[in-house]
Amino acid sequence: MVTAPVPLAVDSFEDFRFFQALIEIKYQKANKYWDASGQLIETIEQRLPGLKCEKLEENGFRFSGASAGITVAQFYWDKVVLIQSASDPATRFLETAGEFFRLTSSALGVSKLERVGHRLWFYVPASREQAAARLKAVKLWTPTSHFGVWGNVLSEGSVLKTEHPDPKRTIRVELSVGELRGPSTPSVSGILVDIDFALPEPLAGSAFDLQDFARWNAKFAKQHLAELFT
Repeated sequence: MVTAPVPLAVDSFEDFRFFQALIEIKYQKANKYWDASGQLIETIEQRLPGLKCEKLEENGFRFSGASAGITVAQFYWDKVVLIQSASDPATRFLETAGEFFRLTSSALGVSKLERVGHRLWFYVPASREQAAARLKAVKLWTPTSHFGVWGNVLSEGSVLKTEHPDPKRTIRVELSVGELRGPSTPSVSGILVDIDFALPEPLAGSAFDLQDFARWNAKFAKQHLAELFT
């Protein structure tokens, strides 16, 4: 006799647990990259204590450690990447990320941004059976030919995709059953939620406020994510 899984309650944002955040800012190639990198590395390590330049990779200089929320950071001649892990205070990450980008854009002379993305990962702890049963009842915001149900939620790699209409940014959400693993966090399993906010249109670097952009995104997730489950 097969026992049905105990129903999984997802009634409010408090039922979600934060896992990780990633910010990626792409800009036009900065010709000052090679000349300015040495001084920029020194400035970042002084202004953001805890972050240390670890090595030069194919995609730029990589910093690791922990500085007020940032656990991994990277700058290159055409992008900045920032990662926050669950063990760090979310309230400080946006402020520190904004400072890292300001230092980088000033040193490299960044004038035009090509794309800005901010991804947030959450999860609801549950067994695979509980998570799959709960996902079958979610309410997609706007399923279309591009964002709808892909496969079966019980199948490995299957994802429910949806998007939320917004005049100023794209907001896309993926829901799945499985496991999350981060560079500095233990693996977790259950209902996995990946929210991707993006400003796809080019804009002047001087007109962009990273903290305001990311703060709006975090507030949106807190206010609306549970709508999919209630």
